[in-house]
Amino acid sequence: MRYTVLVTLAFPPARGGMQRLMGERVSLSRGRVVVVAPHRAGQAWERYAGSSVWRWPGHAGGWPGVRRLWQLAWMMRGIQEVRKRFEVQDLELGQSLPFGLGVWGSSYAYTVWAFGDEILKPLMHPLARPLLRNVLRRARCVYAISSYTAQLVRQATPAARVSVVHPWPAAVFSSGSREASRRVLGVPQDVLLLLTVARLEPRKGVDRVLNVLPSLARRFPKVRYAVVGTGSARQRWEKQAERLGVADRVWWVGDVEDPALVLWYRAADIFVLVPTPGRGEVEGFGLVYVEAAACGVPVVAGSNGGTSEAVVHERTGLVVPPREAHLESALVSLLTDADKRFSLGQQGILHAQTLRLRARDFFSGNSIACSPQ
Repeated sequence: MRYTVLVTLAFPPARGGMQRLMGERVSLSRGRVVVVAPHRAGQAWERYAGSSVWRWPGHAGGWPGVRRLWQLAWMMRGIQEVRKRFEVQDLELGQSLPFGLGVWGSSYAYTVWAFGDEILKPLMHPLARPLLRNVLRRARCVYAISSYTAQLVRQATPAARVSVVHPWPAAVFSSGSREASRRVLGVPQDVLLLLTVARLEPRKGVDRVLNVLPSLARRFPKVRYAVVGTGSARQRWEKQAERLGVADRVWWVGDVEDPALVLWYRAADIFVLVPTPGRGEVEGFGLVYVEAAACGVPVVAGSNGGTSEAVVHERTGLVVPPREAHLESALVSLLTDADKRFSLGQQGILHAQTLRLRARDFFSGNSIACSPQ
């Protein structure tokens, strides 16, 4: 059997939406994909969801250019190691740069995943822009995680052949008893629970939810806010909650494994995430939105990049400008209407199931389903 080699910087057990998506992609391949990915503990062969994984020992520190050269060198080493054990048919690149540079002049056909930031940032850099264009132009297909990201790809090179592959929630994310989940987590049954799941970095917009929490608390005395995740901004946001007088209403959950994460989704009344990316940053889709939807939770999302494709406005949630007045209005409208929350949650379950089925169909065969420009 001939195999596809997936080369990626983002792969389980590392955490994050991109990592989960790459893991799910491999899970659907039924053993037809071999993975080359970093691991700080050192290089080794292992298995993931029935597929073989070859690890390289992380990346060098220092300047970004040095890290990219390190990653490129290990990618090429990894492909050599894979070829000793498998017949390689083609390559799939989790990042266009630097990995696309390593396949120029090779005999392998390759596809590229496109997420958002890693396309937008090189487009803004005069030296990286032509490199990105050449990598995308030579790819036999680009898998863009949203129509928004597909537009970025075509902005880089109109000649790119692009298919939109929306991320989908893993099967572990499913609806269940809100009451039972709250009993396990120790969440009171009468609480109105807002939930955010994200890396705690400034672009994720947790500060905006905190800013509207005092006003919400005056209208809804039982409102609480749970934040799942870790990151550099947590300490700053904890102090912000104290200044606003809502520290006792905010639960900093930290990082949790999937079984506990599912319970938090099921226990929530509303999932809220209003990203506020900086220059050169964008939300290409937002996998956590559809994870929440799969668990039957209505979503309030900030409009940015491809978020409107992850959350269907007025069907699975509300997509609003990431300004606090709009955010508060959306949260109030859902907190006061239990029937609407239930309806959006049920539609969210159907939306998540549709995404799973589309992904299964897309990756069920060996063909590259790519649309011409």
